[in-house]
Amino acid sequence: MAKLEKLIVFLEMNAFKIEDNLWNIIEEAMMKNRLIQFDYYKNGRRYEVTVEPWQLVYFQGMWSLYCYNKFYKETRLYNLPAITNPKILEKTFTLPSDFEFEKHTSENSNDSDKSLS
Repeated sequence: MAKLEKLIVFLEMNAFKIEDNLWNIIEEAMMKNRLIQFDYYKNGRRYEVTVEPWQLVYFQGMWSLYCYNKFYKETRLYNLPAITNPKILEKTFTLPSDFEFEKHTSENSNDSDKSLS
């Protein structure tokens, strides 16, 4: 009989490289409640995006930025590997007093599909 440890295999997911500069900019913007602007690539197209960065989320092997996009007037998830040229803006924002990631995602269950339409 085969040993149990040979019958159970964990295959690691491919890790996406997140540049230190991107982490640092997002962390600083979240700590100071400042908007950030970046280029976002989806389906071969580039979008210039300005958001209120609320939270970094690791879900299903991917780091994403959970944020409020004022242009679309809704929360969105942006996958970090698709973000380039991030910069912190002078404009500040106030995090909603009732903000809880789980609460927002349960109310807007399709957020993970709303990275850009």
